[in-house]
Amino acid sequence: MAIRNSLCRNFLTLLILWVFLATSIPVRGQGDFVTSSDISGGTAVYVFRTSRKAKKRNFVSRRKSKARRTANQRSTTRRKVVSQSKTVAKRYRSKRSINKISPDDFKKVEIQLARKTPEEASKIFAGAAEYFIEEESDLEKAAGYLEEAISLNPNNNDAKLAFSELSVTLGNLALDDAKLSRDLRYRKALSLFEQAVKNDPTNSLAYVGLAQVYDEQNDEDQARANYEKALELDSTLSSVKAALGYIYYGDGRIDDSNRLIGEALAEGEDNAEIQYFLGLIRYKQGNDSEAATALRKSIAADFDNAEAHYYLGAVLNRMGKDQEAIKEFETSLTLDPKFVNAWFELGVVYYNNGRFEDAIHAFDRSVSENSNSNEELQRIYAESFSNWAEAYRQVGDMDKAIAKYRVAVSLITDDADLFSTFGFVLGSRKLWRDAITNFEKAVSVEPDAIAYANLGWAYLRSAQDNREVRYFDRERADLENARTALQTAVSKDDNSLAANLNLGIVLNDLGRYREAIVPLRKADQLNRNWLPAVFELGDAYLGSGDYGEAARQFEQAIDIDKKYAFAYFGLGKAQHMRGKKKEALKARDKLQGLDSSLARQLDSFFFKNPR
Repeated sequence: MAIRNSLCRNFLTLLILWVFLATSIPVRGQGDFVTSSDISGGTAVYVFRTSRKAKKRNFVSRRKSKARRTANQRSTTRRKVVSQSKTVAKRYRSKRSINKISPDDFKKVEIQLARKTPEEASKIFAGAAEYFIEEESDLEKAAGYLEEAISLNPNNNDAKLAFSELSVTLGNLALDDAKLSRDLRYRKALSLFEQAVKNDPTNSLAYVGLAQVYDEQNDEDQARANYEKALELDSTLSSVKAALGYIYYGDGRIDDSNRLIGEALAEGEDNAEIQYFLGLIRYKQGNDSEAATALRKSIAADFDNAEAHYYLGAVLNRMGKDQEAIKEFETSLTLDPKFVNAWFELGVVYYNNGRFEDAIHAFDRSVSENSNSNEELQRIYAESFSNWAEAYRQVGDMDKAIAKYRVAVSLITDDADLFSTFGFVLGSRKLWRDAITNFEKAVSVEPDAIAYANLGWAYLRSAQDNREVRYFDRERADLENARTALQTAVSKDDNSLAANLNLGIVLNDLGRYREAIVPLRKADQLNRNWLPAVFELGDAYLGSGDYGEAARQFEQAIDIDKKYAFAYFGLGKAQHMRGKKKEALKARDKLQGLDSSLARQLDSFFFKNPR
């Protein structure tokens, strides 16, 4: 303030420079920071918690929704199940003892049925049905014969076993009957599989059938229970192990899923779907090389699975193969242009590779294609706006960034960094009231030294702008608020470079020069030969009357930057007040070559303060 008092009050408008410093600061917990300077020499420091170009988080590793299975995958898996069911069903026939009767033989005995006992007639009908079952022909007639057999003798267990097998076969056929509507196929198949269980509660294939119907309808609780029952009855059903493994994966039971899918593979099961889920398991386990191998196998067998390309992109991204990852995400979106997750991931990898314009487009699509229909999509929607805003900030379009930030902070209320960065961007447009509101929200979410330091920064910058337009009462109020916030920041971390420097600036501006020396010395110790700290410390010594120390600080500032006009201005004042007129005039002559306006003001100071 000692220097600014003689400079700033004569100006209605001051030029604000946003200087981005690339120097890393070897001080614990300092983060990445920027300085803002005005032509009076005043400087304030804002702190990013992480780098200003910190990489964005992907979403795939946090994904909660079930992995999508394509219709082609489901169909392939079901064909595997049905094929294995036929083999197992033939093996199950050894459980029953039925004398097979051909149609010709049945005609010969059919006329005698009326004279047979119910038990004998029941066996004849069962034998006639067994013929058609083994021949896999006229299954409806076989079903009629078995119904008659059981009606004649409810204790004919062999007929019940045969009817259970036949019901499974008919249920599988019903699921593939293109003449029926989807809903009717499910209802008919469900009825047949339930009938199979009724006639033979130990028929594992009946439970497999039930599980398939529920699986097709995405009723995973019922599908899981029936697959588990089937494996309890027959542990050799490798195709069922794979199907149950897929459900376990969706449940988050990765170890159980890995075990079942591993057993299925060892027993000869291998198709696009099993390789897809194997890839997902390896991704979850952090085994990226095996995950990529499995996903590539799945894609080779079923190229049109957008999710397989999406997850392969995620694996490659985690492996640091970003360009390959981009290609996979783009392929995923070619196959499914409305795949919100893939648009988000593509935006993240674009952003992290500095392709900010491409990231802007991707986040735009991840928002426009988002239905917000579940918690996962709602979170992606919110994070898309946050990242969208950050991408606009990176390309310097602060107005569009502000528009996106406003939506983001309305959706995400627990992210201190988001509020803080939004406040910083608002500050770049001198929207200090709005900026301060966001910094206060950051403090409420994470009340640490950085949050308070940045709140203090915002109040300080608001004060500096109020000084420009001569709103001195507002300036004073902002400075007091800045002092409170910055003192809190220092109390939370006395090694905070930003908090100590900004506090020193505020105390200088309030005319409390002796108090300012303590935090400014600390800032200077934390980052030696840093021009803002050196200069402000010189200003504090000048204001407190320690002209010799002030002169030494200004000389140090000149050593750091020999063209820093304000340091010559301060040096001239300090030497003049020490009575060293020759040195004062030497500083004034140097200043004349750098800034003639400042040189004239220094002449005026000499005149008003004769020594």
